[in-house]
Amino acid sequence: MKPISPELIEKYLRGECTLEEKAIVLKWYNSFDAKMDHYETLTDLQKQELSTRMFDNIESGIHPDQEIKNNRVKYLKRVVYFIGAAAAIILVIYLPGLLKPQRSTQATASVQDEEIVITNRSQAIAKQILPDNSIVWLSPDAQIKYHKIFKKELREVTLSGESFFEVTKDKAHPFVVYSKNITTRVWGTSFRIRDFKNSSLAEVAVVTGKVSVTIAPDNQRKGLFKSNAGLKDNVMLLPRQNVIYEKAQNNLQIGKVNTASSISIWEKASLSFDNVPLKEVVSALNKQFNVEIILQDKELGNYLLQADFNDQSLPDVMEMLKKLLRLTYVTDGKKFMLQKGYSI
Repeated sequence: MKPISPELIEKYLRGECTLEEKAIVLKWYNSFDAKMDHYETLTDLQKQELSTRMFDNIESGIHPDQEIKNNRVKYLKRVVYFIGAAAAIILVIYLPGLLKPQRSTQATASVQDEEIVITNRSQAIAKQILPDNSIVWLSPDAQIKYHKIFKKELREVTLSGESFFEVTKDKAHPFVVYSKNITTRVWGTSFRIRDFKNSSLAEVAVVTGKVSVTIAPDNQRKGLFKSNAGLKDNVMLLPRQNVIYEKAQNNLQIGKVNTASSISIWEKASLSFDNVPLKEVVSALNKQFNVEIILQDKELGNYLLQADFNDQSLPDVMEMLKKLLRLTYVTDGKKFMLQKGYSI
């Protein structure tokens, strides 16, 4: 691979790279010729930071799927060697769920007083299964908290950032998501929440089912759904509706999700490919989900894919492409970049 400039490496270490630049650095780091260029010009501190950031981009999975569980001995430990002129860095990747890694890329988890904390530190969308088998797809930097065992009355989750929820139906036990500005209550449905801790805006968009959204600051949440106390502007959303909360107005405004919205990646679709080049697959996915998927390496476009995607969202499809074609991807929330390289 063509060497990259030391300026680009330093830009990556400062966290200032664009999506395309991140992909270039990742490819360079994993290439055979990486040891031949500017790595040796880095300081020891920069080398350590680079290796840590790369660790955060190659380890995968919050929970191993069943296939991985059945082959846990095979994938128990994978060692990646990166040899530089000044030092040798050894990155040990442990299979999530078997050993406790010091850091996790797709997510980090800790249990404190039966509370689970999951933070997605990767540049991809991470999947997490909750105790009731509901699924949460965490966007980069999103965090969720929940009890290891849900309480009898409510299934409660606290969110910071952006995540998509696919909630298991259970009419007797409402599913409640607490975020900075709003509280979202459902029984069995799929929806996206955006509510960042440093933002005065929040949004909920519904794909399936019904969702109840309430303005509910932290100090009003205790016993919120046992009475009407503390409820303000409680609204009910239907599929392809959204609601936006603005702190300045302190109200909820209901609207409709247009076809060009980013919520489209979560709508289920069925697609079939029989030995179709990946470049044609990407074109079909872009059209189906109204998204921009980029192939970082042109030769990837010639990969042949034979697969049936039945009732799958785009993140589901991307996860399958990773496993079928041994690829990985990064996203900035607006576009996805597929590239070579896959690790369990």
